[in-house]
Amino acid sequence: MLIVHAADVHLGKRQYGLKEREEDFYKAFEDLVEATIREKADALVIAGDLFDTPVPDSTMKPFKVAVEGVRRLRENGIEVIMVAGDHDIPKVRGYPAIAYLSELTGAKLLRGELGAKGYELKGFTFYGDDAVTPSKRGPLERLRAVKPKKNSVLLLHVGLCRALPFSCVDEGLLPKGYKYYALGHVHKPTVLEVHGAPAAYPGSLEATTVDEVLWESSDNPLLRRGPLLVDLGGDEAQIVGKLNVYNRKQIIKKYELPKDYKRALAEAESVPQGAVVHLYLTGKVGKDAVRAISSKFQARALTVRVNFLAEEEEEVEETVTNFTGLEDLIIEFYGKELGRLLYELVKAAQERRSDELKRVAEEIFESGAWRRAQRASSQRGRRR
Repeated sequence: MLIVHAADVHLGKRQYGLKEREEDFYKAFEDLVEATIREKADALVIAGDLFDTPVPDSTMKPFKVAVEGVRRLRENGIEVIMVAGDHDIPKVRGYPAIAYLSELTGAKLLRGELGAKGYELKGFTFYGDDAVTPSKRGPLERLRAVKPKKNSVLLLHVGLCRALPFSCVDEGLLPKGYKYYALGHVHKPTVLEVHGAPAAYPGSLEATTVDEVLWESSDNPLLRRGPLLVDLGGDEAQIVGKLNVYNRKQIIKKYELPKDYKRALAEAESVPQGAVVHLYLTGKVGKDAVRAISSKFQARALTVRVNFLAEEEEEVEETVTNFTGLEDLIIEFYGKELGRLLYELVKAAQERRSDELKRVAEEIFESGAWRRAQRASSQRGRRR
């Protein structure tokens, strides 16, 4: 039994507000489908966050891409088995696209009765349920009441504390008796052992933050982003390797100004066409220098994100051409955990996505991120 394990696909995500980046996420999913077919896998399992929002936008493109991909897999004799992630589940009104996808295509969505009963395929049983958070453990409690059959796989969208340092769930709460734990939610590729069996996060399908670009430097291929090929046929589940799918090239460059000014201009000439460029500038950062460097990179790049890591000259407080580093600024001020959530909140408000706005607002307060940020701020104040 050979499966492909993917998670955090985020179809419909329009990163940096760019249509090109939205298309990148579709391309990555389409590559995932083709790679699964080439490997002659028995099933593609998706451990949550297939969609970036529970109900896709008015164009319905995320849903259309998902339907076409699932149908192509099933035409090739490959089953699709999914659970809903936190991005897939509406917080207020609206029918989740992932549920409609299941009804329309025959993809198996593990939740409720089916998730607890399990879906059997070629002698293996797949169990799962909706996303689990520290404040919403109902799905986990339902699964803990299940006695899994021999040769079972658990699909779960959850942040385990060994893989996620905040808003996490202790791995000891996961039910025992599974041959493989197919996990989602943590975007950093991670392979663990839980209850004596492999438990893995394949990571996001396409990079959603600059941190995810940094993780690609790992020498261990299993710790690079990408779907996992898993062989369940032996006595123990074995992760065979990673599947290569399309990802847009992203580059991180760090310069100290004015010392590195000429080097920055020279290196801009070799940027791959259409890349996303993240510039980190330190030192005496003048407005003219920043504009010259960013413009030089922009000549070849899809977009240039400029981030300041030191005190800037007063004149640079103006917005520079192609400056798209709002997320990094918020994270720098509020910290990584709360900053990421606040940026998502701002983005949802700008795009008038009420469901996503409510979801993120609830996560901010339910996760305790706001309280932890306040405590950290108070501690910094006392140290001063």
